[in-house]
Amino acid sequence: MEYFDQFGALFTIGSILGLLLIGLFVAARSGVVSTSSPEGIRLFLGNLSQVLIRVFGYLIGLLAVQQFVGFPIGLIW
Repeated sequence: MEYFDQFGALFTIGSILGLLLIGLFVAARSGVVSTSSPEGIRLFLGNLSQVLIRVFGYLIGLLAVQQFVGFPIGLIW
């Protein structure tokens, strides 16, 4: 039964990370016609930075809310 619980957790985390990576790729390529031009690379990096800032901001907000309601996540910091 212990292996089944670990498999379920691995499947859940893998699914979440897979969806985040697909969304990251789609959002970063949004509006970029070609990455061979300097303008395309600038747009790609701009989209990528915006998505990463949002994801980390949401993660920090979620951790803060969990700490506030009394369900802290045991992180090193």
